[in-house]
Amino acid sequence: MYAPVQSWDGDKNTWEQPSNALAVPDHYTRARRPITVIATIIWPRSGTGQVPGIAEAWTPRAVLVYIDDRRLRIRGVWLPAHNVRRA
Repeated sequence: MYAPVQSWDGDKNTWEQPSNALAVPDHYTRARRPITVIATIIWPRSGTGQVPGIAEAWTPRAVLVYIDDRRLRIRGVWLPAHNVRRA
């Protein structure tokens, strides 16, 4: 009658930490409204790809991008600014 619910770590074999991910900066600017972007992600196993996302914060060198991708353990990843462009 009910579909089984997958556990929170059910995708752990597909998770990848992007090679170009950065540490969370000490100070950053939050977006007043979400900005649609295309991010270049370097996946350790899957290779480099262009992924749509939402920019929510930034510094001069880094952008926080929310990405809906099963390979990410969490939705947000800080990326170098040169790896993010407006969609």
